Amino acid sequence: MRMDHLPDPHLSFPSLDPSVNMKIDLLRSAAEELYPKLIEEGVEVLYDDREETPGIKFKDADLIGIPLRLTLGRRI
Repeated sequence: MRMDHLPDPHLSFPSLDPSVNMKIDLLRSAAEELYPKLIEEGVEVLYDDREETPGIKFKDADLIGIPLRLTLGRRI
């Protein structure tokens, strides 16, 4: 979707319902459990837990030259 096709560039979306927040917390706990296991196995890991959109995180990973990516998410 291109930005010039949106009716209002300042759209507001409803807040997430509790079930979605719970899924996000479950994904975050899975990532936090996996991170130390990978470190123990000698895998160099960049755990990007910033509150950014996936697109920004993917772009930043590409810019710094990360060759492999493991993405945990509710839609993959």
